[in-house]
Amino acid sequence: MAGPLLICFDGSEGARHALQRAAEAFRGGPAIVVSAWEPIEAVRVVAPGLAGLVAGGVKAVNEQAEQQAEKLAEEGARLAREAGFDAEPLPLRAERGVPRGILEAAAERQASAIVIGSRGLGGVARMLGSVAYRVVNNARCPVFIVPPPAAGEG
Repeated sequence: MAGPLLICFDGSEGARHALQRAAEAFRGGPAIVVSAWEPIEAVRVVAPGLAGLVAGGVKAVNEQAEQQAEKLAEEGARLAREAGFDAEPLPLRAERGVPRGILEAAAERQASAIVIGSRGLGGVARMLGSVAYRVVNNARCPVFIVPPPAAGEG
């Protein structure tokens, strides 16, 4: 492998499953565990008196999302190390959307491949909302989409 494996991790059962499958398939090596979050923008309010209140709420939400991403990236990196990877966490502020943030992180770190779990969305929902769908269709490196675990599989 030329560069590290970029493993997407959001703490979900599907992300944990994808990480385990990556460990089975790649059997260790360097890895970056990404937990991406997309900041929300302050809504422009007509009433000037409310602008500060809205901005303060937006700031608090963004700070909480950043802290959660840091926690998840650390947890994912720990799980990856337990699974045999030489992993480092990467909490990622995805200013232009989570899929684009993942792709930019992969390019900047010269990732050899991206591992991402799939929630099993179908049809229109997949095309409109799937991070995995957007990543696989725009990546410049191989992408391994791991389907959700079958019932009873963990």
